[in-house]
Amino acid sequence: MAYYVVCMWKGILLELIESGRFGTQAELVAELSSRGFEVNQASVSRYLRAQGIRKRNGVYAVKVSSVGAIPVHSMQ
Repeated sequence: MAYYVVCMWKGILLELIESGRFGTQAELVAELSSRGFEVNQASVSRYLRAQGIRKRNGVYAVKVSSVGAIPVHSMQ
């Protein structure tokens, strides 16, 4: 998979998480698939763990910095 495609699905994944509608990794994988990205659950899991993204109130949520509602993530 080309580097820019990897960056694209990671960016879309963060947008999906920020929407606050996804409670399982399977739901995230299915939504990425519906948008044309063939990503498996293991890749999503590794990325979520690396970014410190955890479930809050039953849905995945992006960690916010202590400064305000600024997502703390990188597109490594």
